[in-house]
Parts: sequence; C-alpha cells; structure tokens
Amino acid sequence: MPGFPFPILFFNGKLSPSKEFQWLASGFLGIIVCKIVYDLTGSISFYCFKGYQKLSSKQRVEWNNRGFSTFHALIVAVISFYLLLFSDLFSEDSQDTLIINRTSTLSNTILGFSIGYFLTDLAMIIWYFPALGGLEYVSTKLHARH
Repeated sequence: MPGFPFPILFFNGKLSPSKEFQWLASGFLGIIVCKIVYDLTGSISFYCFKGYQKLSSKQRVEWNNRGFSTFHALIVAVISFYLLLFSDLFSEDSQDTLIINRTSTLSNTILGFSIGYFLTDLAMIIWYFPALGGLEYVSTKLHARH
C-alpha cells in the first residue's frame, strides 16, 4: 500500500506489524521496564538491605543500575534458553533458511527489548559519567551494538 503512513505490512489479508515497528515498540518497552526495575530495585533495597541506606547517592545509582542490568540478563537468558531448547526455531526440519537467519516474533521482541536496555544503560553511563564507569564502559556499550 503506497503512501500508508505506518510501518504495517499485510499478509494473507491480515494486519501485522513490520519487524522494524516491532523492534521500535519492544525497544521502548525495554526502556520503560528498565526505569521500573531501577525504581523497584531502589525501593526493595531500601526496605530489605540496611546497608543500602548507608550508600552514597552515586553508590545507590550504581546499585540500582546493576538491578536492571541483572534483570535484563535473566530475562534474555530465560528466553534464549526457551528458544534454543524448546521452540522449533532451531530444529533442522523447521525452516529452509540458515540457522543464523531464523527469527520469530519472540526473538525479534527480545532483540528490541535488549536494544532498549543498551540505550538506557548507555544513557545512564553518560549521564552519571564517570560514576558508573569510565570510557571503557562507554566503549563497551557502543561496541555491543555490533
């Protein structure tokens, strides 16, 4: 449909979002989830760990940042484990394409979610520079996009 203003594709008469739109939406979701987990980490830590109250402001930022970093790592590990062992995405008979070219809605969603996490983490590192790490952390985040 030429001239249609939204990144939507039609398949078999059904409306479905394009891969790029899915990445964008799940990227924004990743950013929002990072903010929620950051705030929850601070709230839970305040009430559950007495040592948290003794931390300086910069140390609390780093602690909370590690909270959403750990949350991201757990989510990605669980979904990767599922995709690898339980879904048919990587089974030999499921598709004719190379394994590295196979995608699913779930894999595209977690990719977008991870992009949101990396952007949030990079923004936090730059905003609180050098409290969350020096140039090596910025370099790591910039190179992680490859």
